[in-house]
Amino acid sequence: DSLRGSAYRTIIELRNRLGKKTLEYEALRIATITGTTLVLARDKASRYLFENYASLMSTLCEETVKYLVDAQLWSSAPFKEQGPSWALISYQKAVEYEFNKKVWTHASELKDFLPREFSFGPLSFFQIRRILFYSQNRELRHKIENRRGPFHFPMDSSFEPEIQVLKNHCTRARHGGDIKPYQLKDLEDFLEGTRNANCVFVLLRLFQ
Repeated sequence: DSLRGSAYRTIIELRNRLGKKTLEYEALRIATITGTTLVLARDKASRYLFENYASLMSTLCEETVKYLVDAQLWSSAPFKEQGPSWALISYQKAVEYEFNKKVWTHASELKDFLPREFSFGPLSFFQIRRILFYSQNRELRHKIENRRGPFHFPMDSSFEPEIQVLKNHCTRARHGGDIKPYQLKDLEDFLEGTRNANCVFVLLRLFQ
């Protein structure tokens, strides 16, 4: 199992590196064809996040911040028109990275109470969602509460519909070619739902 887990983590790391390179290439391509200065666009995205979520941004992992800046960049023109799926993919990566670094690395004993699929980490957004609403297992809930301190479990159920919406959009964004292409209208529908977009930041606060 340890060998399998190591191989799995290596594959995830390689996939993430490839994803970053692809995202950067796409951003440069769009900036070039639209006459946009990418550095200024990123700076604008970063300023927006630090002005609107200052207390949270200062507590996040550096890599999580980068994913959020990417998400904000790809939620704005001209990038969202050219690649609407990248915003949701970046939001998903931000949630995954922060959870795995802030929560999962300190909760290894919990793996004994979860299905085998949770043994190899890092966990995907879909696995994280299952843990957040895993309220049927009282022993697991007790373990998490004792281990994490400020990490509240189970999550406030009032946000479950928004988490489900986020999950659906992330699935469409990542695998849209297999189902239906994720389009600008899909992204705008997600962003227009205030609680939908805000649930990303609710999750990230939960992990601190």
